[in-house]
Amino acid sequence: METHETEHKHVEEILQESEEKYRSFVEKFGGIAFRGDKNFKIEFFHGAVNEITGYVEDAFVEDKLKWTDIIHKDDLPWILDDVKRVIFEKLPSSEREYRIISKDKKVKWVVERVNIVFDSSGQVIGSQGTVHDITERKKAEEALKESEEKLKLSMKSAREGMWEWDFTTDQAYFDDVCLQMLGYRPGEIQKKGEWWWTQWHPDDVAPAKKAVKDYLEGHAENYSVEFRLRNKSGKHVWISSNGVVLRKDKNNKPLYMIGIHQDITERKKAEDALRKSQEDLRNLAAHLQSVREDERKSVAREIHDDVGQNLAALKMDMYMLEKKLPREQKPLIDRMKTMMELTDSTVQTVRRIHEELRPTLLDGLGFVEAIKSYKKEFEDKSEVTCELHIEPESIDLSEERSLAFFRILQESMTNVRLHAGATKVKVSVREKDGKLELIVKDNGIGIVEDQLSKSDSFGLIGIREQVDFLKGEVQIKGMPGKGTTLTLIIPLKTESQD
Repeated sequence: METHETEHKHVEEILQESEEKYRSFVEKFGGIAFRGDKNFKIEFFHGAVNEITGYVEDAFVEDKLKWTDIIHKDDLPWILDDVKRVIFEKLPSSEREYRIISKDKKVKWVVERVNIVFDSSGQVIGSQGTVHDITERKKAEEALKESEEKLKLSMKSAREGMWEWDFTTDQAYFDDVCLQMLGYRPGEIQKKGEWWWTQWHPDDVAPAKKAVKDYLEGHAENYSVEFRLRNKSGKHVWISSNGVVLRKDKNNKPLYMIGIHQDITERKKAEDALRKSQEDLRNLAAHLQSVREDERKSVAREIHDDVGQNLAALKMDMYMLEKKLPREQKPLIDRMKTMMELTDSTVQTVRRIHEELRPTLLDGLGFVEAIKSYKKEFEDKSEVTCELHIEPESIDLSEERSLAFFRILQESMTNVRLHAGATKVKVSVREKDGKLELIVKDNGIGIVEDQLSKSDSFGLIGIREQVDFLKGEVQIKGMPGKGTTLTLIIPLKTESQD
């Protein structure tokens, strides 16, 4: 009896030591890690709990506070429905973004990623996942939306002035509204064309003259050009000019043209602000992606070196304890075997997570071998057959670009597996003329234009952002009932590498 109690205590000490190391590990990745039992009661809640929620960890573990208590009341109903859906469909993982109310009554946005563990009969036996604060990202998205609305408003509020051009005298006339656009009162200056030509920005004269020439000679369907004019205070305002020929002679030579001027200065400012905001967001997205990959690499290393080794040691100790238990202690022996099986399952989960965080073949054997390995893994996880062609067999790509390319391939194949309803997908990777081409073609339901432009198509948005950062091009085309084709082309090297 004394020997059994000693061995039982030894097992508890090993488990406690493993959990302490796990707690140390989750502190490093900046979010909240949690684990729940079969009833979703929180058993482990650790990480940046106070920073994100304002509450202490024990408040959730000791059941003084439930996570649902701090979820925004407008988000809670759909979240509960989504959890029911995940359980009903027996989905192993899910992700959702929603709002919480922190202890100091601030509204924060979080992204929650959950893995649910089912037994062989489909019953929930536990869950684990992470929560991260994405409030700043949401603020940036709102700022971009506001900037776009300002652009629309400025376009609606723009005023229009009229101009006329008599080709027989080569004289132009501009009404009072055109003068007011430049800060002059009606009648303050003569409205003849000669004066207007002196007000043009030097860089815009040639493009504007070309636009007129192309239209008058029939090389363009319409006359439409944007240029800058100097106003009364010496500053330049942006003008949008559109016109049409009203009279021609018997030889089809233009005689008289009329058009409108529109002050688009505010629109141009909004476009510049929007362009800068988009550039800032792209740079931020690229930085976050780089940081995310560094974190994934660090976490993968921690999982392999720390958690993996702890699990191996734990399994070895349990094996030794199981051998030392008296044979008459069958319930304890059976329990120990169950624990060893659970440990084996956890080891496999750790290996899968490690590979998803950082493909080992990408670092070890290189870009091409990583793609071949992923192809096999994809077929093992899905009912979709994959035909892979790589040319040539050896492709020289930097670590940064090979990882970005690999992530785009992963996202594309995930879309095929989850959304395309396909039975077959063809993947072609080809190097040609200093560029790398990827074609992913499936025989599924076919993506439609509306789906491509949806604001919540985060996978497609992520692909486009990464391609833009790589200075590449991406095209996605689908035909209902005939599948979808993604074509990606990126330079093998950056300009700085050339």
